[in-house]
Amino acid sequence: MSSFTHVTKPWRETGYEKLDTIGDGERALSSEDCASEDSTLPSNLLKCDRISFLVVWLCTISIALLSFDVYLRVSMKSNNEFHIKTPVPEIPLELVSFEATMEWLEEPSAESNARWMSEIGPSDGFIGMHNPREYSERPGIEGIGGENYGLSMFHGLHCLILIRQAWHEAKTEDLNLTEARAGLDSGYNLQAGHVAHCLDYLRLSIKCAGDMTLEWASAPGSRKLNAMGGELHVCRDFSASREFADQNLPFPRPSVT
Repeated sequence: MSSFTHVTKPWRETGYEKLDTIGDGERALSSEDCASEDSTLPSNLLKCDRISFLVVWLCTISIALLSFDVYLRVSMKSNNEFHIKTPVPEIPLELVSFEATMEWLEEPSAESNARWMSEIGPSDGFIGMHNPREYSERPGIEGIGGENYGLSMFHGLHCLILIRQAWHEAKTEDLNLTEARAGLDSGYNLQAGHVAHCLDYLRLSIKCAGDMTLEWASAPGSRKLNAMGGELHVCRDFSASREFADQNLPFPRPSVT
């Protein structure tokens, strides 16, 4: 981008004179003067033209400023109201107390793994859609009768289950990338690329949710937070989300021949 230096010349050097300058024996012209027959006199033509120019200029600036103000208001409103067409209804909000629950801290086992899987439910995180092109130009996973699409929250839970299993196995130095785990579906393999993807997916999901609930110290004077001490968070009603998914189960997938 080129740069330039703007030099302001003295008023007399610009070739213009102030509109309100009154010489000896002269008086300022008004709009009424310009509408009179005297306005056609050579001495008054230039001054009337300047008055007309000033009026038009002021009107133009006023309209431009008004238009810019309207643009800003519309732009600010649209930036705060993003709408993505979706078959998912508006999920109500609820207050949820974050408290540690021992059953969710248990080591992996057939019972504890099944408990984690129950969070996702029979949909496995997918819904079936008869009319997918009304909501997405991108195809879903082929099903008999329609297409299946994943729901982001359940994808996040899937990733959390996977990372939980990988962490416990790595902790015991018993990490196996191929064997099935009791209580987990076959899609929960612990291949390094899968785990890395899940870490990145959860990173984005947490930032997207943007929960800014305040968390307090674990004890007076402590420098540690007690993030599971009953803080109330504003959350989407999980039971309503599960109900929607359970009522729109994915279509069976065609058999592979």
